[in-house]
Amino acid sequence: MAGKEHLEVLLDAYGTFSHTNPLHTDVWPSMRQLESDVIAMTASMLGGMRSHCACFVAGRYETMLCMLCCWEI
Repeated sequence: MAGKEHLEVLLDAYGTFSHTNPLHTDVWPSMRQLESDVIAMTASMLGGMRSHCACFVAGRYETMLCMLCCWEI
Protein backbone atom coordinates (compact mmCIF):
# COMPACT_ATOMS: atom_id res chain seq x y z
CA MET A 1 0.00 0.00 0.00
CA ALA A 2 1.00 3.59 -0.51
CA GLY A 3 2.22 5.66 2.38
CA LYS A 4 0.22 8.42 4.01
CA GLU A 5 2.19 11.17 2.21
CA HIS A 6 1.57 9.53 -1.17
CA LEU A 7 -2.16 9.27 -0.49
CA GLU A 8 -2.27 12.95 0.50
CA VAL A 9 -0.66 13.93 -2.82
CA LEU A 10 -3.17 11.78 -4.70
CA LEU A 11 -6.13 13.27 -2.84
CA ASP A 12 -4.83 16.80 -3.43
CA ALA A 13 -4.34 16.16 -7.17
CA TYR A 14 -7.75 14.52 -7.50
CA GLY A 15 -9.45 17.37 -5.66
CA THR A 16 -7.76 19.94 -7.90
CA PHE A 17 -8.25 18.32 -11.30
CA SER A 18 -11.19 15.90 -11.11
CA HIS A 19 -13.73 18.49 -12.28
CA THR A 20 -11.86 19.45 -15.46
CA ASN A 21 -11.54 17.72 -18.81
CA PRO A 22 -7.96 17.76 -20.16
CA LEU A 23 -9.33 18.02 -23.70
CA HIS A 24 -10.52 21.59 -22.99
CA THR A 25 -7.79 23.83 -24.35
CA ASP A 26 -9.15 26.87 -22.51
CA VAL A 27 -8.32 25.16 -19.21
CA TRP A 28 -5.18 23.34 -20.44
CA PRO A 29 -3.48 25.62 -23.05
CA SER A 30 -0.64 23.15 -23.71
CA MET A 31 -3.20 20.55 -24.82
CA ARG A 32 -3.52 22.25 -28.22
CA GLN A 33 0.21 21.70 -28.93
CA LEU A 34 0.09 18.14 -27.60
CA GLU A 35 -2.87 17.33 -29.85
CA SER A 36 -1.10 18.84 -32.85
CA ASP A 37 2.12 16.91 -32.17
CA VAL A 38 0.39 13.55 -31.64
CA ILE A 39 -1.71 13.96 -34.79
CA ALA A 40 1.36 14.96 -36.86
CA MET A 41 3.34 11.96 -35.58
CA THR A 42 0.47 9.57 -36.24
CA ALA A 43 -0.09 10.96 -39.75
CA SER A 44 3.63 10.61 -40.44
CA MET A 45 3.67 6.98 -39.32
CA LEU A 46 0.60 6.16 -41.42
CA GLY A 47 1.80 8.01 -44.53
CA GLY A 48 -0.63 10.89 -44.16
CA MET A 49 -0.45 14.06 -46.23
CA ARG A 50 -0.75 17.70 -45.16
CA SER A 51 -4.33 17.73 -46.41
CA HIS A 52 -5.38 15.17 -43.77
CA CYS A 53 -6.76 16.40 -40.48
CA ALA A 54 -7.79 14.91 -37.15
CA CYS A 55 -8.74 15.82 -33.60
CA PHE A 56 -8.86 14.29 -30.14
CA VAL A 57 -12.25 13.21 -28.87
CA ALA A 58 -13.39 12.29 -25.38
CA GLY A 59 -14.55 8.79 -26.26
CA ARG A 60 -17.56 6.55 -26.57
CA TYR A 61 -20.47 8.28 -28.35
CA GLU A 62 -18.46 11.29 -29.50
CA THR A 63 -15.91 8.98 -31.13
CA MET A 64 -18.63 7.11 -33.02
CA LEU A 65 -20.36 10.30 -34.15
CA CYS A 66 -17.09 11.84 -35.39
CA MET A 67 -16.27 8.66 -37.28
CA LEU A 68 -19.67 8.63 -38.97
CA CYS A 69 -19.43 12.33 -39.89
CA CYS A 70 -16.00 11.80 -41.44
CA TRP A 71 -17.18 8.72 -43.29
CA GLU A 72 -20.07 10.63 -44.88
CA ILE A 73 -17.79 13.45 -46.14
